Amino acid sequence: MCGIAGIISFNGLFGDSDNRDLKAMTEILWHRGPSHTGYYESPQCLVGNTRLAITDTDHRSDLPMLSEDENVLIAYNGFVSNFLQLKQKFRLDEKHSFRGNSDTEVLLNLYRTIGIDFVSQLNGMFAIFIFDKKLNKAWLVRDFFGIKPIFYFEESGKFYFASELKSLCEVQSFSAEVNAVSIFHYFTLAYIPGALTPYKNVHELRPGNLVEFDLNTATSTIRNYYTLNFLEDKDISETSAVDNSRRLMQESVERNLVADVPLGITLSGGVDSGLILSMAHRAGLNKKLITFSLRIDEPGFDESSYQRLMVDRFKPEHHEVKITPAQIEQALFQHIAYLDEPSGNGGNIPSYLLAQEARKHVTVLLSGEGGDEIFNGYDTHIAYKVSTRYKQLVPKSMRYIIQSAAQRLPASYKKLSFDFKMKRFTEGTELNVPEAHMFWRHVLTDAEKNLLFKNIPSLSPTGGIFSDVYNTRLFKEPLNRLSFLDIYFFFADDLMVKNDRMFMAHSLETRFPLMDRELVEYVSGIPTHLRVKNFKRRNIQKQAARGLIPDAIIDRRKSGLEIPYSLWVLDRLGPLCTKYFNKRKVEQTGILHWEAVEHIWKRHTAGVKDHGRAIWCILIFLIWHDMFVINKNYKSFLNPHP
Repeated sequence: MCGIAGIISFNGLFGDSDNRDLKAMTEILWHRGPSHTGYYESPQCLVGNTRLAITDTDHRSDLPMLSEDENVLIAYNGFVSNFLQLKQKFRLDEKHSFRGNSDTEVLLNLYRTIGIDFVSQLNGMFAIFIFDKKLNKAWLVRDFFGIKPIFYFEESGKFYFASELKSLCEVQSFSAEVNAVSIFHYFTLAYIPGALTPYKNVHELRPGNLVEFDLNTATSTIRNYYTLNFLEDKDISETSAVDNSRRLMQESVERNLVADVPLGITLSGGVDSGLILSMAHRAGLNKKLITFSLRIDEPGFDESSYQRLMVDRFKPEHHEVKITPAQIEQALFQHIAYLDEPSGNGGNIPSYLLAQEARKHVTVLLSGEGGDEIFNGYDTHIAYKVSTRYKQLVPKSMRYIIQSAAQRLPASYKKLSFDFKMKRFTEGTELNVPEAHMFWRHVLTDAEKNLLFKNIPSLSPTGGIFSDVYNTRLFKEPLNRLSFLDIYFFFADDLMVKNDRMFMAHSLETRFPLMDRELVEYVSGIPTHLRVKNFKRRNIQKQAARGLIPDAIIDRRKSGLEIPYSLWVLDRLGPLCTKYFNKRKVEQTGILHWEAVEHIWKRHTAGVKDHGRAIWCILIFLIWHDMFVINKNYKSFLNPHP
């Protein structure tokens, strides 16, 4: 895993300030690649690349890398899991001289062999910059599912790009003007969706997209090169779906175990990570692996008993990281400095702390992230099925009576409590399918946000973002469209922000075998009535897991990684909230309305409504705004460069 940064000039003019910018942009990414930092300079582009050496740790594979004829440059962040297969398939050894054994060099020579269409052959995660001197063209490419990030902005005939937002903040002319639209959507989703970023002038390249630069005509074009299509194969039987899914998961795990450094596995206590450990064991590599788990110090949030089932069965070297309110408070500012953007995911700080411990032992971690998206593991997928039946059987007048009764239930601060689920379900079920899917996860409603953003008029509802994408999908089944939304938004814009920033903060590469392209494309073709059967999630994956992991894990109720912020903001984190929840701090944002923030805080502390997620999101935003917009002191919270 690495970090890339660059400047492309459409007029061929670079000065000393550009070189200074590139150096600053690259140096702040050192945590993404402490093994080596390299630069490339030409009249058309300036490129920096920090490297975390994983495959072929020798300096012959340092980045950025030039082809042997020095006509093609590649800057690279990621891991292409099928690089060995591609090297053999295209007989690259016969066509090019290889100086090393890295996946980077395979990509470089694959481009030289078949051109930019080489990206369609890849499997894995990547952000790639290619510059071809002969063609005087360049490309910036993001992987299929948005695992690796790329941010960019254009100014005065130059195009700036980088793996992290803080890298772009280092450009001398950078404007930190906040995008109120992005923050508005953040307070619905707890993340910033799509190409939006917290800054008005900065965008994120979307999954499956690339930017093509024609330096002869001084133009750039963004185009989509990959879209996941849920084209169901009605001939797939349940038995073949189970067998093929198991085989493809096994093959993906084995491809992702390729590394020249120590590997580990994050062990959550769920089906996904359990399968990865089991399949690593089947590959004969369990003795080389180390597992890491989180234990949240609060009843109802602790999953350690399920984690121990896996440890007792496979006996890896296991490390447990206990998460307490004191640790959350201690890591709060530092984790925001690495996030670069507001993110209210309750798993961010626990992931940051797990990575901190894991980096003492390994350089690569395998994660089960993505299994919920492709195998329909989320409660919202079942809620859609239940909602459809509910509306068929219960008259609308009766549904509103039930909804009214649910709203009067007293607030509980327990994880996924009965009152929480009833209030969400009965209100959300009256919405359109994509809007209900979003509502069941929302932080604040549009009405609550309109009060919070009282001074910012004419902001479109967040649900429209989901509806627009949902309605343009051509596949018939609504559940497939919802799965697409989860991959396109929630996975790329929330889960991968957590995984990329929190683990790379400690120079730790994370791989996601369940988001293997071959596996995802196969599972997306399994009919939905097989993937979700009799209102049960993960039907195919759970059958594939039988005999590989304990039944107690397969049959347990899903419980995602969260911290009990609803409780902890009333106790240990209360003074910190009080420090930031004041009129001066809130109104200096120029976005939030103090009375609305105060109202949310009072209703939560009085037990009227569980606003824990909203309070956490407001706190994160206020600290981020202080750090990146007002004081611009984010670098003081980063780990010191060794």
